[in-house]
Amino acid sequence: GNFSDYWNVFKKYDRLAGGYIWDFADQAIRTKTKDGKDKWNYGGDFGDKPNDGNFAFNGVFRGDRSPNPHYYEVVKCYQQVDFTRVGNTLQIVNRFMFTPLSAFALRLTLSDESGVLQEKTMDLPAAGHLEKVTIDIPFDLNTKSEQLLDAYLILKVDAMRLPAGHLMAREQFVLGQYDFSVKKETPAAISLCKRADAYVVSGDHFSLAVSKKTGELSSYELDGRECLRSGVRPCFGRANIDNERIAQIPFDFVRTLIGLNAFKNAGKAMIPLEVTATQGKDAVKITVRWLCRYLDQVETTYVVLPSGRVLVTQTCRNIVPMDLPRYGITFQLMSGEDGVTYYGKGPHENYCDRKTGAYLGVYRFKSAEDFIHDYLYPQENGNRCDVRWLEVGSDVKLRVDAVGRAFEAGVHPYTLEELDAAKHSCDLPRHDYLTVNIDGGQQGVGGDVPAVATLKPQYKLPKMQTLTLRCALQFKK
Repeated sequence: GNFSDYWNVFKKYDRLAGGYIWDFADQAIRTKTKDGKDKWNYGGDFGDKPNDGNFAFNGVFRGDRSPNPHYYEVVKCYQQVDFTRVGNTLQIVNRFMFTPLSAFALRLTLSDESGVLQEKTMDLPAAGHLEKVTIDIPFDLNTKSEQLLDAYLILKVDAMRLPAGHLMAREQFVLGQYDFSVKKETPAAISLCKRADAYVVSGDHFSLAVSKKTGELSSYELDGRECLRSGVRPCFGRANIDNERIAQIPFDFVRTLIGLNAFKNAGKAMIPLEVTATQGKDAVKITVRWLCRYLDQVETTYVVLPSGRVLVTQTCRNIVPMDLPRYGITFQLMSGEDGVTYYGKGPHENYCDRKTGAYLGVYRFKSAEDFIHDYLYPQENGNRCDVRWLEVGSDVKLRVDAVGRAFEAGVHPYTLEELDAAKHSCDLPRHDYLTVNIDGGQQGVGGDVPAVATLKPQYKLPKMQTLTLRCALQFKK
């Protein structure tokens, strides 16, 4: 985390240097399990004592030399050309010491969530080390809707052991604004049934229920087919990450000392204080007030529209000194649904303090297996930031739209509890159902000191402030 912050100040001050990356690759010994899976072994796996556990699993690459997601952050920060947009021009600074800009071609694209709108490739002048050139952008950049201007620096001929066409640098500029408003719907019939155990809302082709006992949105049926394996409920904990572990100290002691699992346990034990429902002319509103340790103002509101769209508002406020890992909602989809498409930062995993090397775009994954990232030592993974919308599934598709501002999202073929309990990547099960997390925010991963999170204040979730997630959920065929 916060790798780009260091590089910003390295570039700002000529005499500032340093910052070693430990290590190039995860230091692991590979063996095979009885069922043929790769097992990546670390300290203690061979009965060796004393040991540092998985302390050496901290590489830019995994043990098999496939990249970890932070590889892309390193590539972005290490690029030797800087781009700055000034109006309708692009200023380019060459940081290569011995290579002129004329060795590269500049490819510019203008796109939106539908795809590339315009594209042009041009030659660059022979600007040398630290020289700046100004290029006129050949597109009309006057737009109210969100568009993306991407600049790619392409190697023109084979050089430096790299083939012609290799991407040497990239920058993205976001133009206009995304429309986060809720679209109006055509009025239609919608009904509220107040049962003893739940509030049931029905409309054309759909029916959903909010349990009075659990407070969860416990059921969503589309044409009589159940879409939820487990109900929608608030979520405030995440699987522990390596930067929260001190390998030389028993982890159970560390967790207790710093309250690492406090919000995770509080979320499991939370209970609904009050569940109320009111029917309006064109919508039904259901509100759940929660009792949750360490948090107050915990409230979930569902506004159900005639189309079956559910506007979700989730609030909370951290009232203790401990850091809140995340705030949002979690639920599971029914078996057999797979595939993830979203418009947000990507294509690889990214977090609030590690997203410089990720770019806004529409990304499609055939399965959640391709969407996640299995670290050799299982931990929180697969998050995406700045998500405008997310679709999960194939036959019955879940659509989640951001309301008001972007959200963060994760989709996994295993549960948070299984992720937290596993000690090796080969221990993680794979289910035929998916767990979905939609977050208003998730704290960063840190990285100043090995094996200690040391999060910067700007990458923590604020205390004593009301935090709010707003999104819209809907199932469609």
